[in-house]
Amino acid sequence: MTAGGLLSAALVGGTATAAIAGQGCAPVVVLAFRGSGQLNVDPVTTGNAGSPYNYAGSNLVTNGWEGATLQRLLVPFANTVLGDGLRADSVPVIGVGPDGGTEALGYPAVDVALTSLAPMIESVENGAAAGEAIIKQVKIASAACSIQPKFIALGYSQGAMAARILAQLNPTDVVGVVTLGDPLQRPDAAGNTGAASSGDGGLRWSNPGYAAKWDAFYDLDTDTTSLCHSNDPVCDLRWDTIWRALTGSVEQHLNYFTAAYDTAASVTEAATSAAELADMAHGIVADAGATDPTAAPLARVSASVMATAGVPTVVSAVGSSRAAQYEFDLDGDG
Repeated sequence: MTAGGLLSAALVGGTATAAIAGQGCAPVVVLAFRGSGQLNVDPVTTGNAGSPYNYAGSNLVTNGWEGATLQRLLVPFANTVLGDGLRADSVPVIGVGPDGGTEALGYPAVDVALTSLAPMIESVENGAAAGEAIIKQVKIASAACSIQPKFIALGYSQGAMAARILAQLNPTDVVGVVTLGDPLQRPDAAGNTGAASSGDGGLRWSNPGYAAKWDAFYDLDTDTTSLCHSNDPVCDLRWDTIWRALTGSVEQHLNYFTAAYDTAASVTEAATSAAELADMAHGIVADAGATDPTAAPLARVSASVMATAGVPTVVSAVGSSRAAQYEFDLDGDG
């Protein structure tokens, strides 16, 4: 059985169609993954299409599924000049919303219970699959453009995991990753920032047997930046902070870009993170179309790094050339 038909059926779908409409020929698109339990920025909105949210003083309009934490980052980002007169609000930002209705794929961003991480892992993999669907839709919508878009995956907390998995599934299209409070953060990895740049992600620290598989993320040819607060047990777990995770004392995980962190520091933190995201986007724009025309088309099949034996998981099949047709035999029957 070849996977072409299966993947087309699974990925074309209707996911985020409204958000994708009108993106034009943007060379870079940001996919935003909210944190555990976070709602649309308009809390009464529950549908996958979201609700239009305009960032004040800018032309950036999202579907609201970036959630409250990433919203605080996008406020300064929307009014940033990338360079060469290009404004950040010209970069489309698509929040990855839940499934439902006509949307078969979605990112639920479930609440996390320490008694069982299985629902979170499923949520993360669903988010990565939904992100893949959006990438496919954007590329289809951009088929007539002279340059195919590249993508930045932006994620907070659980959303950081979804962003990372998406990048590992599809490093051909996802060329940048920005995370906050990453449960899989590797200490002192390139791109780590914040007071706990040497912090060990909570899931990584508590599951050392999987660390090598998760750390393969850092071997990608992908631009990354990861912000972690000191004493945030989600990205800075150690023996003297584990009590925070066990007792729910996670204020340092919840206060990114807020006055509760420190009014002056949070403004600087948001501006710095917004500048890093803007610089990443500008670099992608500057490199747009800078590919070797003689390079052979590349085909890649990847499975989620969260995959475990006997449990359904996410598989991505990606081809680098619009001029080539690919077939992937995933079950070996030809």
